[in-house]
Amino acid sequence: VYRGIYCYFAGNEGNAVWCGGSDGILPLGWEWLGYFIAGFTIMLILVNGALLGAAIFVWGERRILARIHKRRGPNRWGPFGLLQPIADLLKLLIKEDLVPTVADRVVFTLVPVVMLMSLLLSLAVIPFAYNTYLADLN
Repeated sequence: VYRGIYCYFAGNEGNAVWCGGSDGILPLGWEWLGYFIAGFTIMLILVNGALLGAAIFVWGERRILARIHKRRGPNRWGPFGLLQPIADLLKLLIKEDLVPTVADRVVFTLVPVVMLMSLLLSLAVIPFAYNTYLADLN
């Protein structure tokens, strides 16, 4: 798949052996854009496939659990319950934000953000592959 996408965009006489002599739509010297577009396309396909799979799994799980618990919501909103996430989003956006009266509102609101950022920053030093990391501590 990667080769087909790359050769469609950047096939030229410089990589004729790899692309089978086909001419791409990008001019000579723009092969880097072909690499970028091919990689981005593959990543987009993989990420969207994973997200779609997760969404289908969650939808099925909610329908099964709603049927077991005899709840109406996840099986009634829209065709086959497909609009239930939109109903949940609207409920979450309309929900009242409760802050204790003795708490500092700014600190109370920022604590979850600070905790999430500290978690994500701790993952920055973990290498993903050989010589691939977000932060070098050496």
